[in-house]
Amino acid sequence: MLATATHDHKRGEDVRTRLAVLSEVPEEWRRRVERWQTMNRTLTFDIEPADVYMLYQTLFGTWPTGLIASDAGGLAALGERIAAWQKKALREAELRSSWEAPDEDYERRCLELTGALLDPARSAEFLSDFTDFIAWTEPAARANSLVQTALRCVVPGVPDLYQGAELPDLSLVDPDNRRPVDYDLRRGLLTGEDVEASEWARMKFALIVRLLDDRRNHPLLFANGNYEPIAVRGLREKCVLAFRRRSGEEELVCAVAFRCAAALLGGKAVAPPAHWWDDTVLDISATDAFGDGRAATLFADGPVFVSVRRI
Repeated sequence: MLATATHDHKRGEDVRTRLAVLSEVPEEWRRRVERWQTMNRTLTFDIEPADVYMLYQTLFGTWPTGLIASDAGGLAALGERIAAWQKKALREAELRSSWEAPDEDYERRCLELTGALLDPARSAEFLSDFTDFIAWTEPAARANSLVQTALRCVVPGVPDLYQGAELPDLSLVDPDNRRPVDYDLRRGLLTGEDVEASEWARMKFALIVRLLDDRRNHPLLFANGNYEPIAVRGLREKCVLAFRRRSGEEELVCAVAFRCAAALLGGKAVAPPAHWWDDTVLDISATDAFGDGRAATLFADGPVFVSVRRI
């Protein structure tokens, strides 16, 4: 079973794809955290630095798409979710509180910190800088999300799609990951109705629909197909994972772009521009149905290339 989200995960699958971006921008992340520490020093003086840092990281990972710094109602709703996670995280870490011996005073101070940070009247400067950083990294996070979604659907195994994860899964530990699912929204996306959804949601949903349709139309290929890595050469060869699967007269080629944050930060595209790839090429025949194998061609429309054909 290929599962990227469950009823018991600690961080939703797209919280993790967001957090993965931080590993590609460590210096900028350090600079931002240090700036926030300075901004919020009067709020955090009696909280352990590790718990403050974890709070920043969790806020970054779970920040709802489209939530702006001045939306008091949206920030309050997020605060309720973060508070439930925070209490559970503190007690299960068993460092400064626990289920058997809860330090309710320390938990209260942590809760007050969360409330203060998410109060636009008290933390306008912080929220402005924080949402700026989220917007700057969002294209790379979306790219990671699409890559993870594709791999779950096409590598050997049976993909498991947890309820609600058809759209960006920015949930936390239970009960947050067990909230009611808006199935009407998903039906609307499936039938092409005019529903309110982010670009990230639309892209992820459309990719899932397409790949599950491939699985339905080529069941033996996905059930029995082998797995052969495809060699990649060139300047960005370490930024591509590629493989083919074959069964009988059917063949699938998959290539995904990753470790590409530097080319996406601050923009709108979820795949690097053609010139960034330089001479990067995949070892597939120039005469076959999958094209010339140039990364610039394969990733012209996004970070995921999946194609199925009859041999």
